[in-house]
Amino acid sequence: KLNKNEKIIINEHSYKSLDDIFKHGWYTFYICLLLQCMIINQLGNMFYMAYSGFVPKIISCGSINMINLSQKEICQKLENITLTEKCIPKAEADFGSINLEFKYFCNEKYKIKTCISIEMFSVVLGSIVGGQLSDYYGRRKIMLLGITFAAIFGIIVSFSQNILQIIISRAFLGFFNGTSMVIVIVFVIENIQKHDRVWLFNIITWAPNIALYAGIAYLAGEWRTLARSLSVVTIPAILLCWYAPESPRWLIQKGKINEAKNVIMKINKFNKRNIEEFVINDIVDCEFNHLLHLFHQLAITELCLIWKTCLRYPLNLAVAYADTKFVHLGRKIVMITFILSITFSSLIIAIIYHIGKNIEMMNTIRLFQLLIMTFTSQLYTVGSICSSELFPTPIRNMAYAVNQLSSRIGNTIAPYFFYLAVYQENIPYLVMALITAISACAFYALIPETKGHPLNEQMPLKKDSIFRKKSEKDESVSMLT
Repeated sequence: KLNKNEKIIINEHSYKSLDDIFKHGWYTFYICLLLQCMIINQLGNMFYMAYSGFVPKIISCGSINMINLSQKEICQKLENITLTEKCIPKAEADFGSINLEFKYFCNEKYKIKTCISIEMFSVVLGSIVGGQLSDYYGRRKIMLLGITFAAIFGIIVSFSQNILQIIISRAFLGFFNGTSMVIVIVFVIENIQKHDRVWLFNIITWAPNIALYAGIAYLAGEWRTLARSLSVVTIPAILLCWYAPESPRWLIQKGKINEAKNVIMKINKFNKRNIEEFVINDIVDCEFNHLLHLFHQLAITELCLIWKTCLRYPLNLAVAYADTKFVHLGRKIVMITFILSITFSSLIIAIIYHIGKNIEMMNTIRLFQLLIMTFTSQLYTVGSICSSELFPTPIRNMAYAVNQLSSRIGNTIAPYFFYLAVYQENIPYLVMALITAISACAFYALIPETKGHPLNEQMPLKKDSIFRKKSEKDESVSMLT
């Protein structure tokens, strides 16, 4: 075993820890390529229903012209018309959605909301199960399983003949998508240097891939082709994941020292560097840690509860530059700034609806809706990075799984907030503004700054557990024992 401060000299390079082994090389490029391919699949599955569930515009019903009416007015008029006469609504849309094919125009469109909620609930299950399984069987294996079955069920979705088949197949797809989503960030972070985290997640983000996915949707033209296209573009991710080595940190954590050495040798060979077998340090105790360890300490429990509103969204290139340029621009400042920007944008939309200018100012509403999506995209990366920096290595992946669980619960509930528009159209945006304002306050008060801090490798002592009796506390015993 190596002393804490002992240096290993390999080809005139100084290595103090496993983190130093992941210096810039071809393996970093491989990890970047893997992340990019994974993101386009995961993003595509999460945004799929935004296109496939698009509500078409009814332009007429029989001889009645409805082209200048709002969606709410159209549905009210259509309901009155069908009571007195029969007419077939004529609709048009820029994308061939499920609603257009199955004629879900007004009340029927909420079937799509139900489909989205069930899918998000499946993502919740996939996130928590995937995180736990990846700690049992390895990051790579479960990630490969998730991405492969997500592609398979994407094909199955494209052959669905009714809404029930769509709901069932999307539910399974959501489960496996959640499985891969919860693992990939931790897998990447465990395979790169801490100095590379921010720039990597700024170059390879959800934001530019949204534009790429929009191009795929445009070329697909309708929901069945889009589902098949998404499965096809997943093939590179499957191949890269198949040939990727297991996370050395996970292998060391599990006590598989020889396998970890072989992986490190493979990585250095990939980087065209020579390294001896004695490189590996005894970094982490190998005993398995359960999900409950996340709640052994009051501070960690608070983190798990608060982080439910700020996960998974990546930063953009400007934030990455500012992060390296300005030392005092920490994670908290960036996160709170974008959360409050969402609050402000939601309030503007709510005001427009309140004064009854939603038709005249439709382009303004769309602009602020796009801004909300843009601001939200920043939260995922900051949340992912902070989560990985806050929790110790033995439970880092499970911590991220719990954060994903909380996030997906929000995604499951979120579509139902828009049911409140039945009472008043601005209520969903007022609710969004209130929730984000509370999130900003909670983040400021309860989440510590993590920028510049090294990854925590040690579990807290049992004496710090909130479940330990005072008489049982032993300062010398770790939670790992």
